[in-house]
Amino acid sequence: MVQSQIERLAAAIADLCNDPAVAETGEWSVSLALRPDLLPRTTLMAAVSAHCLRLRFISDDPAARDLLLKRRDELHRLLDESLNRRLEISITLD
Repeated sequence: MVQSQIERLAAAIADLCNDPAVAETGEWSVSLALRPDLLPRTTLMAAVSAHCLRLRFISDDPAARDLLLKRRDELHRLLDESLNRRLEISITLD
């Protein structure tokens, strides 16, 4: 089965959050330029702590912005299902 862009994105974020080095330590933050085949001209700023996951997408690509706006709830649901622990999830788009 071929994964959608949002499914691949959720899986990658969940992998990061579920990694013991992240899950068992303090607060982590990272800024990543996403691959063009995933979300072109888009940067993800992610911060994860013991109780919260904050995702901020910055993009000037109209198609990437549209995808994130339309499927933000799906991304949130996929993350809820994939994370090893319950986190408050915040997703914003700039």
